[in-house]
Amino acid sequence: FHSAMAFDASTYEMWVPWLNGGTLVVAPAGHLDTATYRRLLTEHSVTALWMTAGLFRVMAEEAPEAFAGVR
Repeated sequence: FHSAMAFDASTYEMWVPWLNGGTLVVAPAGHLDTATYRRLLTEHSVTALWMTAGLFRVMAEEAPEAFAGVR
């Protein structure tokens, strides 16, 4: 979870995990680089996520191993 509460996608980022028995991982505030995203995804064993197309492209290019646990 990293979106502002006023952003409509924040609803998806919060309620989908909670309504499906998941755990919500809250990202630190501020600008996040690919290394931080990779660390969050791997350290917290993230299995599902929502990313913008642009962020997904950057992550897929720079840190594709971060998606290893994503279903």
